[in-house]
Amino acid sequence: MPRRNHRLLLPVLAAIGLVMSIVAIPEPAAAQPVFRIAGPDRYTTAALISGQFAPSGWPVFIASGENYPDAIAAGWFSGVARFPVLLVRRDSIPTVTQNELARLAPPAIFVLGGTAAVSDAVFAQLGQPGVTVIRIAGADRYATAAQIVNSTPPPPGPFATVLVASGTDFADAMIAGAAGAVYGMPLLLVPPNGPLPLPVVTTLTNLAGLGFVNIAIMGGPAEVSPAVEAALAGLGFAVARVPGANAYERSVAIWLPLGPGAYDIVVTTGENWPDGLAGALFTGQAQAAGITPNQNVMVLTRTACVPGVVAAGIAAAAPSRITILGGNAAVSPAVEAGTVCP
Repeated sequence: MPRRNHRLLLPVLAAIGLVMSIVAIPEPAAAQPVFRIAGPDRYTTAALISGQFAPSGWPVFIASGENYPDAIAAGWFSGVARFPVLLVRRDSIPTVTQNELARLAPPAIFVLGGTAAVSDAVFAQLGQPGVTVIRIAGADRYATAAQIVNSTPPPPGPFATVLVASGTDFADAMIAGAAGAVYGMPLLLVPPNGPLPLPVVTTLTNLAGLGFVNIAIMGGPAEVSPAVEAALAGLGFAVARVPGANAYERSVAIWLPLGPGAYDIVVTTGENWPDGLAGALFTGQAQAAGITPNQNVMVLTRTACVPGVVAAGIAAAAPSRITILGGNAAVSPAVEAGTVCP
């Protein structure tokens, strides 16, 4: 886990143990170098993100590119363990994904989700000589996210916190996965209005036995209801919400240090999900791979302009590099130029 995590996690810990609001942030400073990772579609963008990292013979996650929950649920693990997330269609493997798998030569491939997400035909096609293919799947997105956590339960670390987000709201869940990649914290998905699925309850019970004591909810009451919050607390955890009136504010609040920092920034749109699906790998591993000098954190932007809180958070981070995930249709040239929303 990066040394700077104790600073990155201050807002989460404060939300659990203290009263905290989003702090005053300096106005945006001079523009920083901006790089863009973008392909003509989500499959190519995911492969390009993976392609930023040298072949390592490490395992790979395969997830549906036709829906978001399984890929997002694996984000925290991808960024911690350096497992790329590559995308497929239910019944076919895009050529760009095939090419990246050939480059990576993984010893193991973990297919996320059941046959409704990734068919048995695709599963069989992935089973090349010397490659072990394993399906990680539950009855639904909540059970699959729990299965990902259960496959290799992480140590609680000094923060002992589980991240929880709605399984029907991609924006908060995407940021939670990217934050989990930085913090080494598992992510579980919940129905916005409950009840808590049994696999989630069982997994949280197991994590409590490992020493996890806190839950940080990404999402307001509309995304994760007070009833779900109460049910989580009823399991014996200290529960608090990451502050922010919307996902854009929360994408800053989850990492913003209480004062100027030096973090590089990953930007993706909060208006659609495809380009950010594989982004947690870059967020968690770019510094270790020597791509960026500083630890990366992910923020959300609108397509046409940067929300004011996000622009100010980027300025406070004093980044040496900003990496945009997605093409101009997802993150416009105006965002790249730093145009702040009115």
